[in-house]
Amino acid sequence: MEKINIFPDENPAILLAFIAPDNLRETTINLVKIASERAEQIIYISVNQPAPYLNKQFQKSGIDISKIYYIDAITKYAVGKPPDDFNQCIFLNTPSDLTGMSVAISESIKNRSEGRVIICLDSVNAMLIHMPSKSVSKFIHFMTSKMKVLNISGIYLAIEEGLDPVIISQLTLFSDSIFKSGSIPTSPELPD
Repeated sequence: MEKINIFPDENPAILLAFIAPDNLRETTINLVKIASERAEQIIYISVNQPAPYLNKQFQKSGIDISKIYYIDAITKYAVGKPPDDFNQCIFLNTPSDLTGMSVAISESIKNRSEGRVIICLDSVNAMLIHMPSKSVSKFIHFMTSKMKVLNISGIYLAIEEGLDPVIISQLTLFSDSIFKSGSIPTSPELPD
């Protein structure tokens, strides 16, 4: 099995992960597991799945969920009211609320724990359902710039199939490394 090291050293980096649609759940879980081994905190921006659901999936997979703080852009949009018993999250009103998302990211970064932070955006494709590609591209450029200035690592999840070539080229430009695979292995070591 292929082995990778998504962040080979302590230097912050932006990873663009192109994931096969049939392995999205498994690959996302494996990627978050690797990130949780590399960071003291993960800020998980969810436009694709509700945070409480993701949290259960991550916990079942043995991920230390105390390290994950969510910015959930889908739960309130889908059901109107977030659960009262889930407090490791900022719930946004809609997936297209980029101002709210920007403020939530800034607040999450400001309140971060000591040590390495990784921001994970799930997913570029889900954002494109709710807003024009130009808005998504501007937001990701803003987010990338913010992470680089603050020495924070990031992961952009995307399904390459069906993405506009212009978006793909922009995402590539914003990223330090690109990973294309059906799934990301569970082991973070490099091959011998």
